[in-house]
Amino acid sequence: MNVMKYEYIVAFEQQGKITFVNGEWVNPLQGREPSQDDVQRCPDPHDFLNAKGAEGWDLVSVLMHTGDQQLKHMYLQREVVSKNG
Repeated sequence: MNVMKYEYIVAFEQQGKITFVNGEWVNPLQGREPSQDDVQRCPDPHDFLNAKGAEGWDLVSVLMHTGDQQLKHMYLQREVVSKNG
């Protein structure tokens, strides 16, 4: 029986930028809190998704949070290819 295995990415979009991936800030912050300029330097969602798609990742779900600002969690997966065949 061949069981497919997957790996996952959880990306967080806020203010129209991908700011966190798997719980880590996408750009180095040198131990400080992110500023608005740091947020603006983060990738645009379509650029992030296109880059991940080129690496074999598929977007499988988006969870929207509404409130003071619109926030999204994007869930991506790709199959883990076994080297054992």
